[in-house]
Amino acid sequence: MLSKFNLKEWILSHPQRYNFFQKIISKHGGTVRYFTENYILPKKPNSVLEIGCGTGTCLQFLPDQIKYIGVDISSEYIDFAKNKYGHRGTFILGNLSNLDPGIIEDVDLVLAIGFFHHVNNKTVNEYLTFLKENLSKNCQLLSIDPYYICNRFSIGNYIVSKDRGQFIRTKKEYIDLVSSIFRTVTANTGNDLLRVPYHHCILSCSDFKF
Repeated sequence: MLSKFNLKEWILSHPQRYNFFQKIISKHGGTVRYFTENYILPKKPNSVLEIGCGTGTCLQFLPDQIKYIGVDISSEYIDFAKNKYGHRGTFILGNLSNLDPGIIEDVDLVLAIGFFHHVNNKTVNEYLTFLKENLSKNCQLLSIDPYYICNRFSIGNYIVSKDRGQFIRTKKEYIDLVSSIFRTVTANTGNDLLRVPYHHCILSCSDFKF
């Protein structure tokens, strides 16, 4: 008996299909491009660590002089990123729990682009604690994820609920998630990055709590 076709998994499981899908639904030349130009580049980082780097799309918008390290658990995405951007950055298959701290000791900006909504609170806390223990106090973190608007029905909430990520949170829940690790957390929200109603929450975090 043939299994039921899952369009979402068919798109997301293949790097080229995933990138094409992101391109056609995004505004502003792509969500990652918008995020890079408006949030990453103003930080003027020297060395970047991206957790859940996917296909490495972010790297194409970063200046050549920025040192880049990308980590992801998908071998298909990592292989794609290495083939396309391997001359520009380092891509590692795995997660932070098996990462050699020496590789990231000079990182001054951590990126989590569409990452936190795929990970439960306990694991996020473990990853952030690892970063706190192995990066300098001046290191910053930027993230962008879908979020739910509280106590209100919206088409955006409905579309967000169809995301593959199982841990989509409210704005407050995202802030609470990182506030146990960072002293300063700023959250910006918007719904105009895609061609469909969709809520994004962008966190800018700094000053590890020691």
